[in-house]
Amino acid sequence: MAALGAAHVIPGHGDAVDGVEAIRDELLTLAEYLRHIVRHALDGLNAGHAPDHIVETLVIPPRLAAHPRLQPVYDQPEFICRNVIRRYGGWWDGHPANILPAPAADRAREIARLAGGVGALVARARALAESDLRLACHLAEWAFLADQADLAAQDCYADLFDRRARTETSIMAKMALGQPRMLVEALRASSS
Repeated sequence: MAALGAAHVIPGHGDAVDGVEAIRDELLTLAEYLRHIVRHALDGLNAGHAPDHIVETLVIPPRLAAHPRLQPVYDQPEFICRNVIRRYGGWWDGHPANILPAPAADRAREIARLAGGVGALVARARALAESDLRLACHLAEWAFLADQADLAAQDCYADLFDRRARTETSIMAKMALGQPRMLVEALRASSS
């Protein structure tokens, strides 16, 4: 597309780009960015790395990470990397327990039992949120899944994911992280 010499490009997301050189630069920079992510994912798969490891070790070169058109407004590099992994490596995350997992609620109840109950998970999630919000959200989700009727678990689940959503820039992440609040509100509306 960069070789076509277009004077105007209207992308699916973001502002239009005008001018042959600006368009060429935008398209070639985007291609370099995508190639970097694809190469990283394929190299990781070919080396036998687990999908999570591949995503966790993805580093976008500073020049590309700073490019104004490549900021995570709609999508994020991690999402693109996971899609490449899914395309070439399938849906399985590489954890043997997840090939045929126990139901999520059963796992959450067992984790809550190990932690000393849903209340203990909620307390730890709230404490952990001050230093590691990403990890705290896992605990909040386990507490909620272990007992969806527990009001403290509902509040923690919705609150921590709301906080997390406020820290993200991409629309996709914000929408996904907003789901807990909507689920809790729907549960409360149906029980009243």
